[in-house]
Amino acid sequence: MLVGSYTDPYFGTVQGATYFQPILENALSLPEGAIYDSLVLNLYYDKYFYGDTTKTTEVAVHALKTDILDRSSYYNTSTMEYDAEPLAKRKLLLRPNSDSTLSIRLPNTLGRKIFDTANANLLNTNNQWLEIVKGLVIRSDAGKSGSLTGFGFGRDSDQNAVKTGNVTLYYHTTTADGFTNATFPFRIQASYTQILEDRSNTELSKLSGQRIIATPSAQLGEKGYIQEGLGVITRIDLPYLRTLKDVKYSVPNRAFLRITPIKESVTKQMFAPASLSAYWCDQNNMPISVLSDLSDGSKPVMANYIVDYINNTEYYLLDVSSYVSGVLASNISDNGGLMLLTSSLNTSSQYMEQGGALQTGTRRLVFGTQKNADRGIKLELYYTTVKPN
Repeated sequence: MLVGSYTDPYFGTVQGATYFQPILENALSLPEGAIYDSLVLNLYYDKYFYGDTTKTTEVAVHALKTDILDRSSYYNTSTMEYDAEPLAKRKLLLRPNSDSTLSIRLPNTLGRKIFDTANANLLNTNNQWLEIVKGLVIRSDAGKSGSLTGFGFGRDSDQNAVKTGNVTLYYHTTTADGFTNATFPFRIQASYTQILEDRSNTELSKLSGQRIIATPSAQLGEKGYIQEGLGVITRIDLPYLRTLKDVKYSVPNRAFLRITPIKESVTKQMFAPASLSAYWCDQNNMPISVLSDLSDGSKPVMANYIVDYINNTEYYLLDVSSYVSGVLASNISDNGGLMLLTSSLNTSSQYMEQGGALQTGTRRLVFGTQKNADRGIKLELYYTTVKPN
């Protein structure tokens, strides 16, 4: 669940909003003499953020007009109709690395409606609940530079279990001994994050917007771009690999792709992805196969981000030996290309699957091509040469 917005000098404005549906798991039966207190949306940080968390963010909660489960699936660009007037607004500093809770008090008019319905024994099923609250969306205004922050929905970005959010009705009863406080949570079941971008003032405004049509790096300032949640992928072509067959008495052994980000593109707020992975794609940018690690054929090719303090450089080193060997062993004229992602892939189609490499956040990478003054890509080829007698 991602909420917030930030402005990136390379990728433009990025905005996240989460649409979700709290559900009624058990009938809400209030004790005799119960007195209403409040209705609160509680969200739990899952440690994910991207952007500047020191800036104040204003978030707003709106009521959805339709049931989120009316559709079976959503894209991250999908939207749902919601009430223009927010139920609640709050300005705050998002604290993604804390163990605290983001709590937003919802209006008493809604809280009392839920309370009164339950008090009349008319809140026994989830369908009765959905007649009052079909769903909610939490969002912030685009264009205000801040951060995109993650909240728990079962698992965090590292697949660790985290608390899921809830909408909680608070009430109390009075007894001879004083007050007794009580709560009733509505657990968040269905959720999807909408991630939108505005690249109009960046080099990426020249992207074709079609997966099968790649935009040459010459039109993008001689740079390669990767961004996971918004589906920006860099394709690398090595058109002259097959000519290695013509080099007499030589046999390629290992091949590594060294990727170095543009130095000023990596900051504390917009850090480089923890890893890169590659897969072999065809001329239409569709996956052919996952590249296998030569040291362990059961693992896909993946490279961690290395910070070399001695030589003052930062880079990824991808072992693409299996790709080079595959091209040299093939008689097909089209070698295809290499696509770089920010997550490891286990199947060639996983990048389109739920929880796949394009759905885990908005981390990004920018590097220069061979013609950029800050060149950030190099193929390192190791081969054996046999001297004839």
